[in-house]
Amino acid sequence: NTRETVLNAIKTLGYKPDLIARSLRTGHTLTIGVLVPNVIAGYFGQLVTDLELELAERGYSMFLANSLENQERESRMLMLLSTRSIDGLLHVPISQKNDSGVGQLINDGIPVVFMDRYSPEVKTDTVMTNNIQAAKQATNYLINSGCKSIVCISFHDEASSALSRVEGYKQALLENGLSIDENMILRTRWPSSESAKIKLSAHIDAYGLPDGIFCTVEDFISESIGVLRRLGVYDENRVMVTGGFAASEYPWHDLLERPIPIVRQNTKMIARCSVEMLMERINGDNSPPRIALIPADFVI
Repeated sequence: NTRETVLNAIKTLGYKPDLIARSLRTGHTLTIGVLVPNVIAGYFGQLVTDLELELAERGYSMFLANSLENQERESRMLMLLSTRSIDGLLHVPISQKNDSGVGQLINDGIPVVFMDRYSPEVKTDTVMTNNIQAAKQATNYLINSGCKSIVCISFHDEASSALSRVEGYKQALLENGLSIDENMILRTRWPSSESAKIKLSAHIDAYGLPDGIFCTVEDFISESIGVLRRLGVYDENRVMVTGGFAASEYPWHDLLERPIPIVRQNTKMIARCSVEMLMERINGDNSPPRIALIPADFVI
């Protein structure tokens, strides 16, 4: 029949479809822009992998870009992605104080879904971990284990997820009758890991050894243990460390006499929900912006 004849001709001639011509005809390129802060980081690396799988199931490919937690670069990457004729954007914004031009993309008709973080200035769908609840759970674990002097190492002073994790830490303290001491909150600019090491060392020199450390990103767990070891004060029964917000358990857990309890984010659920929301917008859904909070696991 005609269909078989055409398919055989395509196979014989090695024909490849003209994607540009198809996009002009359909109005869709079947390409999604993905902008994350740091694809090398374990959590974001896994999230990008899960996003690619979710998009591929729907016949879409991705343009991937890194902002590297730099707002000037973020603005430049957003402008670059907008020139790629993408059908939509999945975006982890650096700061909740500056939209870096993503609002203009929305005004130009490109659907945007925020992941992991959000900007209250931009009215669009958001999918993220329930950071306040997860931070409370991790901090409560430290408190219930007997910790009363708990340091919180925050990875950012403008990212919404960092602020929410600090808020969860504070709520746990207050709900357990402990006071909030701003000196116990160390604010850094991840992924500049050296700042976390320096700030924790300086804090211990100034205020003494805490009995608990709550880390708002996974890198800070190993860095905190490294600082304690270098100071010769690391004792898993004396100083408890938790947090992390990783995508999986750490491969070096088995090397520890006492494995560290961690917050593990559900990247598969975040990816699936983000892609589903974006597809709905691409297909014409004009309902008000939605927020999806994805529960995290606290792995002991």
